[in-house]
Amino acid sequence: MKIYSQKSTLPAIQTELLVVFHPLDGIIDGTLAILDKITDGQFTALEKLGALPKKAKRIRTFYQITGIKAKAVAVVGVENSEKGLRAVAAKLSGYLRGQSVTTAAIYLGGGEISSVPLQQQSRLLAQGLIDADYVCDKYKSDSKDREPLDVTFYAHNNEQFDTVDAAVRTGVAIANGMNSMKNLGNAPSNICTPKYLAKIARR
Repeated sequence: MKIYSQKSTLPAIQTELLVVFHPLDGIIDGTLAILDKITDGQFTALEKLGALPKKAKRIRTFYQITGIKAKAVAVVGVENSEKGLRAVAAKLSGYLRGQSVTTAAIYLGGGEISSVPLQQQSRLLAQGLIDADYVCDKYKSDSKDREPLDVTFYAHNNEQFDTVDAAVRTGVAIANGMNSMKNLGNAPSNICTPKYLAKIARR
């Protein structure tokens, strides 16, 4: 999984799967409200039908949404807390892999997760996605290359982009460092020698 950040308006985002978050209060707010306006009330209609997620970590995917360029929209139920966001990141990582998509977009900054600062949201999600996507198959003879998956973070407006971009970079760096340590812990003893560890430490 590779993670990026870009600037774009919500309807112009071209991706296989656009991810937006929905608090559990049943109110269409934040990014989902913006998306609802762009799509002429399609998500209000879905809410009235009971189709939007009502529980944390539940994900509902909708296709053929008019007014946007994304091929599908994944609405993720999330608790309005840091703990809830951490749990969603791990769930979302596996969900994206299960959808067999190669591109996904996460749109932040609409205010739907009001108790967690935008910088913290971005870092937690980027870090959690990569951490949950970790697979230790480096030393397996029958390991296979995984399908590429590019996840791009977008901010609600240009003013928020710098915050999201810096936080995403931090989250990616932390997760990659953690995964490097996992690789060392999983390495066989004939490879992970003191000399090898010294070489890694000098990098």
